[in-house]
Amino acid sequence: MNRTALIIGGVVALICGCGRPPHTEPPATSTAAPLAVVVDTIISGEILGQTMKQPTGLAIDAGGNLIVSDAGNHRVVRFTSALVPETEVGGYGTQAGLFIRPGYMVVDASGMRVVDEGNKRICRLDKQLRYVDQINFSDLDNPLDYGTPAGVAIDRSGYIWVTDREKSRVVVYDVVGQFNRFIAEYGYSGGALSSPEKVMGVQSGDHVICDAGNHRIVIYDQYGNYDRAITDMEFQSPVAVSIDRDGRFWILDQKAGRIFVFSPTGARLLAVGPDIPGGGRMLSAPSDIVVDGERVIVADTGNDRILICRGLSQ
Repeated sequence: MNRTALIIGGVVALICGCGRPPHTEPPATSTAAPLAVVVDTIISGEILGQTMKQPTGLAIDAGGNLIVSDAGNHRVVRFTSALVPETEVGGYGTQAGLFIRPGYMVVDASGMRVVDEGNKRICRLDKQLRYVDQINFSDLDNPLDYGTPAGVAIDRSGYIWVTDREKSRVVVYDVVGQFNRFIAEYGYSGGALSSPEKVMGVQSGDHVICDAGNHRIVIYDQYGNYDRAITDMEFQSPVAVSIDRDGRFWILDQKAGRIFVFSPTGARLLAVGPDIPGGGRMLSAPSDIVVDGERVIVADTGNDRILICRGLSQ
């Protein structure tokens, strides 16, 4: 594994957030610390015998381990909490346990779900990353109802939400993987969507969807009703979002190669990139972002690497 530790002493910008958004859990602290983003560690090169290629999805499991969908190698790789590569599963193919360009992922109590984009299915893996079963993202009786799966989330009732990038809506499955309902439709405002990407659930029951085609983040309540949106004039293609322990939204814009941070109430606090201090080169088509405590982890897909970042306080 090629890991380069880069610690930068400079400060890029300040952020100060406070407040609490509707329908989300209260922040861990009442006042957000000033923040600037720098790169501490870069993961790239050979990982478990293969050169990392187009890492796309990120997840952190209950043990603090980092899980990466290495889409260009059609595999899922787990790193320990110390970022040591530990195991891999998958490989190219259509059979159970194989992948074609795995993407976004979500961890649950039993293991995790992985969007197997090229095979148009959502695969369930156990805690050891062993294949369990899958949901086929299709309907033989109504083939035009389905397009391409993008993001996946699991709500408090165990229902599975999958964004359909092509059909611009969300497909919801029940706890046993049976179709339940569609949410939203193609459009430009309100609860409509255009080319949605990552979806994540929060403890309150709300779901946050990256409405990339409409250049915004959309928040739905637990029933699938539109609540509100986060917008910014500089958004180009926001594809991924993560919420930190203070309730702030970390939003990754793939086209712009930038990271935006918004307060829990939706006020913009910070924008950095495509140059991130310590990164060596500009972000290129980044796909996912996960905030894990003090770490901000970015899948820098176009550069075939993972950036482990942190915030600098003033």
